[in-house]
Amino acid sequence: QAASLGKRWQKALDELQARKERLTQALAHWEALSQSLARARATMEAREHDLAAMQPRLLDVAASEEALQSLLSQVTSDPL
Repeated sequence: QAASLGKRWQKALDELQARKERLTQALAHWEALSQSLARARATMEAREHDLAAMQPRLLDVAASEEALQSLLSQVTSDPL
């Protein structure tokens, strides 16, 4: 009976070790995902910053285009 109990304990320990290994792998996977998401977030924030910095220039370009169209309309007397 002691041998049977020893086998049961060994089986339980083996199962716990296997669970521990699976959890360790899952944790490593989630940590890698977390780091990947952090990099993606940083990239996205940088792109948002770039777009925000470009916005005034884009508005200036649009205003310049409108001014040029208005000037051309006045010069040619043809609305564009």
